[in-house]
Order: sequence, then structure tokens, then C-alpha cells
Amino acid sequence: MPNKESHPLIWAIFTFYSAYLFWVNWSRPPLPPGPPTLPLIGNLHQISKGDEVQTVLRKWYGQLGHVICVRLGLRKVIYLGNYQAAHDLLEKKGEIYSSRPRMIMANECVTKGCHTAILPYGSKWRSHRRLHMSVLGVRSAYQWRPVQNLESLQLIHNLLFTNAFIPAFERFATSTLTALVFGKRMMTGEESEYQRIGEISNATQRVFGTAFWLVDYFPILNNLPRCFAPWKRIGDKVFTEAIEFYRQCTAQSESAGSWNWTQHLLKQPEAKKLTPDEVSYILGNLYANGGDSIASTLRVCVLAAILHPKAVSKVQAELDTVTCADRLPGFDDLQHLPYTEAFVKEAMRWRPVAPDGQPHSVTEDDLYHGYWIPRGSTIVANIWAISMDQEIFDDPATFQPERWIRKPDIPEIGFGFGRRVCPGSHFTKDSLFIAVSRLLWTFNLKPATRDGRIVELNPWDLETDGPACRARPFPAILEVRDMRHREVVEQAWLHAEKDVQHILSKIGDSRHNK
Repeated sequence: MPNKESHPLIWAIFTFYSAYLFWVNWSRPPLPPGPPTLPLIGNLHQISKGDEVQTVLRKWYGQLGHVICVRLGLRKVIYLGNYQAAHDLLEKKGEIYSSRPRMIMANECVTKGCHTAILPYGSKWRSHRRLHMSVLGVRSAYQWRPVQNLESLQLIHNLLFTNAFIPAFERFATSTLTALVFGKRMMTGEESEYQRIGEISNATQRVFGTAFWLVDYFPILNNLPRCFAPWKRIGDKVFTEAIEFYRQCTAQSESAGSWNWTQHLLKQPEAKKLTPDEVSYILGNLYANGGDSIASTLRVCVLAAILHPKAVSKVQAELDTVTCADRLPGFDDLQHLPYTEAFVKEAMRWRPVAPDGQPHSVTEDDLYHGYWIPRGSTIVANIWAISMDQEIFDDPATFQPERWIRKPDIPEIGFGFGRRVCPGSHFTKDSLFIAVSRLLWTFNLKPATRDGRIVELNPWDLETDGPACRARPFPAILEVRDMRHREVVEQAWLHAEKDVQHILSKIGDSRHNK
């Protein structure tokens, strides 16, 4: 116990420290403006529901400006609501804005540090990234077009006999990736592997879709014993089920007779720096979750096509001019189909499938337009708000493919910003182009009817699933444009090379010969 003589010293230290804290807080610039908060929880009660977040944020941007600070529990979250702010911070200052915030549920519990997209910036992330880029980078993307060609051809052929376009899109997206990753196509959507992939993806998305995991906003709770920490048990269950399947697929792919992505990645120097489970998870995540954005965007394209028939007429006129209406469009036609490409870009902007954007974390204190951005803050480039930025997109609420023709340099923001931009952007755009061009070449897309009445479609009827957002399922009629178009599709499918092992072997040989 301190004696009486020590009391003045203790009070002096306390007074000095209090004065120092007051001086630091008084002298530094303010945080970006933010809405009023409640004690302890901050603004959690206002944006904890996924389907309401964008409405609330749009209101705050209107009141406070495009850079706002929101408090979610103990976490400061800086939302960027226009392109300029996202570009200035995430692109120009990528060296300090490229990490991720601590995500206890997603990174530590559900994926055990194996999910590339949510890893913090550092050597481990760089190893993950290099593995992704070895198959998804711009120099490799064109090599996968033979598989995308086959899968898109089956997609269009299947749709000759059904209007069930949503499961057809999901099969197309998943099968393209399973063919490349482990050399097996999902030809019917009834395969046991396809069903298992769906179960794993749904389980992961359900966990990610629960926006309010208390432990993410109050990390001290993670010190609780497992019996009082249900998130730990849930995370273990989801991870165990996923990694067991991924290990099995990796082992089968490694011993497959033809070349595939698994065999390629396992030979890379970066794979030696990671555990076998990490490599299996990287590969598994490609086919379990990589196709979601493709399938969801194709759904948006159908919605846009039905609501904007004039735009579809322009796409079809362009396609008919290039193909003379006697063959399906292919990748060689891409440079001659600017309006078709613009249609796809506009669909991605009009209804982005990842509207919240992936959170970044700043690793150093920073200043932006006079506002203090503290080290460790979460930074969110709000893709939905940026896609509606009037400084970049004229009349942003309308669907206008022409904007990409008039201004070919306007930014494509759906794949993120800076050093954390999605590595699969080129692969995704190729998949979307070949599917949409062939879909609109073959079919007229019309609204469905019910009891003799047209089913009205609401462009704002969206559903959220974890970080993803897409048009809620809706009916449509896919009407073949004429018999000649049907014959072309049937003949193309009849004569197509359907042996994916042969296709992959040719791809592997071409890579080895370079």
C-alpha cells in the first residue's frame, strides 16, 4: 500500500496522463461525420439487418456526405459512398488500405484462416493470391475458354427444353469450375458432388448471412469457454464438413488422368508455403463459391432483358450482323460486339451482386479531406452507392448499356478496389459474355403469364444471402427466335467436343509447350 508521500506523485502522473489524452483528442482532426450512437452498441441496431443496410446508408450519405463514420460495437467503420473517395483511399493508398479487419466468425471460426478473400494483408495472403493469379490472371484467363465454350453450349441447348433458367445458370457456373479444378463436369445437376457443393455453399452463406455475430463487434467475447460461445461450435461444424469434402476432391484431382487446376496449383512454389488443408480450401472455394456471382449476374441479365426489350433488340441486331444469324457467337467475336459487352457491364452495375463490398482495414493513421481515419478502422467501399454515383454514371438509376459505349473508360467497380480486387474478374467476364451473347442470340426473353395475365416484375425485388444480393427468383419465358436458331444450337451441341478430359489435356499440353 502506498505511503502518504507517494500520493502527490500518483496524482501528478494521473493529472499529466489525463491532460495528455485531452490534448491528443483536442488537437487531432475529427473523425468523418456519423449518425448519433447509442452507448456501447453504437449504430448496430440500425444496420444489423442485411436487406435494410443500403436504405439506411443512402439516408446517411444524403445527410452527412459521402464519407461517414459508423460505430458498430467497438468497431469504427468508415463507409465510402462515392467513387472518388474509394479511388483516393483504396487505389492511391493501397499500401495502407489493403488489409482486412479482424473477422472472428468468418476468418477464425468458419474458415480457419484458409479463405483468401478475408485474410489480412501479409505474406500468407500474398501466397494465396499468387496461387489464384496463376490460373485466374489476365495472362491465363483466355486458356479456359474451351471449357466455357462447352458449358455455355450445354446451357443454351438445355434451355431449348425448359424455362427453368435459374438452376440452369447455377449448373453452368459450377460445372465450368469443377471441370477446371478437378476435371469433372456437372452435366445434370443431379451428381452427388454437385449436391454436396450446394450444401457446403449454402451452409457457409447462412453463417456469413447472419450479419449480427456479437463476437465480431465485441472481440473480448471470444475468450468465453466453448459452452458459452455457440459461434465456435457452428464454425467448427461448417469448416469440418467443407474441408473433408475439399480434401477428397483434391486427392481425386491429383491422381486424375488429365491436367487440371489442382495438379497445377500443387506444383507451385507458393503451395509449399501453405498447409495441405489451406491449398485444398483454396481449390474447394473456387468451385463451391466461385460460381455464385456468375449465376446471380446471369439472373440479373434476364431481369434486365425482360424489363428493357429495346436494349435486347440492339444486342440481337449486333449479334445477327456479326454472326449472319447462321452460327452461335463465340469468343472470337468479342471485339466486334461492343453493345453486347456493354449490356453485361451495365447489368453488373445496375444490380451489383456484392453491394456492400468487401471491408478493408487501414494499417496506419491517415487524413482524408481534413478527417482523421484511425489505424485499425474498417473501410467499406459501398459498391451499391458507388454504382449510383452521379458523378460517374449519368442517370444512374436507369439501365443504359449505351453509357459504356459513350464513355468506355468509366470504372467497373463490381470487382472491388486496389490490391484486393477480385482475382477472378477476367474469368467471370468471359463466362458472362459467352453465356449472355448465346442466350440473347437464341432466345427472346418474355415475362411469364399467370391466369392469362402478365407477371409484373419488380426490379427492386432483391434477396440477400450473406454478402451476396440477387434478384429474387422470378418466372420468365425463353422463346426460341426461330427454327433456324434452334437448328444451329442443336447442330452445335451434336458436334461439340464433350470429353472434358481431352479438352483439359490439350490445355495442359499448350501450357507445357510455352
